[in-house]
Amino acid sequence: MAKLSFYHGVMGAGKSEELMKIYRNYTRINKEPVVFSYSADNRFGDDFGVHSRNGDYISAIPFNKETQFKSGLNIDVIMIDEGQFLTQDQVYTLANLVDNYNIDVLVFGLRTDAFLNFFEGSKTLFEISDKLIELKTLCAFCSNKAIVNGRFVNGKQVYSGSQIQIGDEEYKGLCRKHYMENKEN
Repeated sequence: MAKLSFYHGVMGAGKSEELMKIYRNYTRINKEPVVFSYSADNRFGDDFGVHSRNGDYISAIPFNKETQFKSGLNIDVIMIDEGQFLTQDQVYTLANLVDNYNIDVLVFGLRTDAFLNFFEGSKTLFEISDKLIELKTLCAFCSNKAIVNGRFVNGKQVYSGSQIQIGDEEYKGLCRKHYMENKEN
């Protein structure tokens, strides 16, 4: 039976690497996943797709808020990177593909933004996914589990700004203590 699964974690937790590992497992048994990634992520130029920090790459189809996810012939699995950018309606459509077309849907993304707010897609995935898988990593400053993303500008953590900022050079996975350390109440 197909499932809607949400693999979530902070920046640097290995979400893209996990997607690639699962992708290779599917292709090894002659199933070809359809892979999507967020269209605004242009950090890698012409090589649009899913990129991991270790240099691995898988080509992907770009998605945005207008993308219509539909069933098609011979689709066994849909994999989505940067799933936090899905809309609520898109998540419901993906759940429909699971429930009525027996297509496995695996979504990989962040739980919250750098200001501890849910993304629309992540919130909906937490609400209706069949399976939630947390990918873990350590805080950038200690050995505690990182649970939030800190955004840094010129080396200083910021607590306000735009929810969406593509790129990870300004982000660090942090434990709650180190996230709150410099926040003024």
